[in-house]
Amino acid sequence: MKASITIVTALLFSIAFAQPGSYDGDRLTDAIGKSSGGPEVAGLETTYHCEMTNPAYYSSITDGMELIMKDGALNEIRLYKNSLVYGTFKDNLPKALRFGMSSGEVKALLGKPTVNYSSTGYMEFQIKGTLFACGFEGGKLSELTLSKSM
Repeated sequence: MKASITIVTALLFSIAFAQPGSYDGDRLTDAIGKSSGGPEVAGLETTYHCEMTNPAYYSSITDGMELIMKDGALNEIRLYKNSLVYGTFKDNLPKALRFGMSSGEVKALLGKPTVNYSSTGYMEFQIKGTLFACGFEGGKLSELTLSKSM
């Protein structure tokens, strides 16, 4: 019974992520901290074609995503605008962020950064228990890492 509930939940989660750009990007943050064998993480692995390199690391070579596990749970989600190694993440980002935004636009959405290295193009924001680490290339948002705040 429990196995069938897990399968159905994973299927529903996969359907929710199935259409690029069709879901609320904030749902990505909901998966952080969830069990690596749970439906939320399985949905990400399936939808974004993530392959396991080792039990703590999954990545996609086409859909711009890396999943980093720690202690059996999803610890980090790394998203890329356009990576030669990981591909391009084309779905919605959390908090109405969009790849290609300037640092000023990101600050307008997320508030004052807790860490700001403008010379290297890196900022961090703490929002409701989630760390948003933003990487900029050419002044535009090109990478986003989501993890639990410490």
